[in-house]
Amino acid sequence: INAEYMGLDSATAFAQAPDGRIFVAQQGGALRVVQNGQLLATPFMTRTVDPAGERGLLGIAFHPSFATNNFLYVYYTTAQNGTHNRISRFTANGNVVVPGSELVLADLPALSSATNHNSKKKKKKKKKTW
Repeated sequence: INAEYMGLDSATAFAQAPDGRIFVAQQGGALRVVQNGQLLATPFMTRTVDPAGERGLLGIAFHPSFATNNFLYVYYTTAQNGTHNRISRFTANGNVVVPGSELVLADLPALSSATNHNSKKKKKKKKKTW
């Protein structure tokens, strides 16, 4: 790992903007920017997330017209109104988010108390003996 990126703990996802900047999601809620090979000191934004297990700030994607509309999409776990995952659109202003620009696109169903991929165990069928 390069020394420039030492502040990137628990990275969960990254995406490259059309201008070459790399946005890195951190499980604890910070979205960081690497520009010209340097990790910027100020996070692009920080969301309040539930970072337990496999939860937290989990994904980022840029709108196809990001260069002109500055929209990016973030997938994260929120405890607001019950713990669940959310997809929101934000607007960038350079290397920081426009305050108050969150547009919630989808609030997914409530999560169980399990913090790891919420899978259900299959019951084993008993073998018949003849």
